[in-house]
Amino acid sequence: MGNNMIRIIAEAGASHGGDLDRAIDLVYTAQIARADIVKFQVWKTDKFVSKTSPFYNSFALMEMKPMHWEYIKGHCDAAGIEFMASAFDEESVDMLDAMGVKAFKVASGDLTHEPLIRHIAKRRKHVYLSTGMASKEEIIRAASWLGNRNLTLLKCTVDYPCSESDVNLLGLNTLKELFYPVGLSDHTKGHLAGCMAVAMGATVIEKHFALKETDDAIGAKQFAQWVEQIRTAEMIMGDGKLGVKSCEEKWFKVARRGESGLRE
Repeated sequence: MGNNMIRIIAEAGASHGGDLDRAIDLVYTAQIARADIVKFQVWKTDKFVSKTSPFYNSFALMEMKPMHWEYIKGHCDAAGIEFMASAFDEESVDMLDAMGVKAFKVASGDLTHEPLIRHIAKRRKHVYLSTGMASKEEIIRAASWLGNRNLTLLKCTVDYPCSESDVNLLGLNTLKELFYPVGLSDHTKGHLAGCMAVAMGATVIEKHFALKETDDAIGAKQFAQWVEQIRTAEMIMGDGKLGVKSCEEKWFKVARRGESGLRE
């Protein structure tokens, strides 16, 4: 959407709770807020969770069928917002690829999952790699599985919500040393971390949101306000060019001491 330099990912995750109508509402909430991408989490429960796991039934209830994802993507296309997802199993990767997604997201918890990452790499699409809990060596290894191409590294702290004291935004500079574009997966509830990431050279910023605020996501109104703050921070950064700006022209002759003898 638009010509913004920084891409904003509206991370809906599984906040739809398995409800298709709610998922569609999330799409349009992200679109109205002027996000560039709305992202979900996609899985086949039997491929992703053991039947003996206490979480099996919860994931099974929230699992969407392929036809539902096609329907959701159709609404994204109509709304002019990109559809993206984290795929938690190879079958889901194949389904998303067949749907024509432009990119994949690898969650922090899957950064060491070599078979899944190599399977994603075969699709030769852009990958956003979340780096929460990972060492520099693990990140380099995951990047090699992806063929060291079409990759953006996301600084992330895996906590929901994440306190400001745990963000470690200087980690963006460490990730830059690996020579990939970098971004922030912002798990805080506030605006400041994302705005600071803009100033530090992030190319993409992701934020968890839901229709109503939860423990791990901000609500729709808060999300729209957050996007506005990110866009304002982006505008404040400017283009880096020096010289007389148009807003300064009316002051140029009276403010320049060499022109008028007046001092600022």
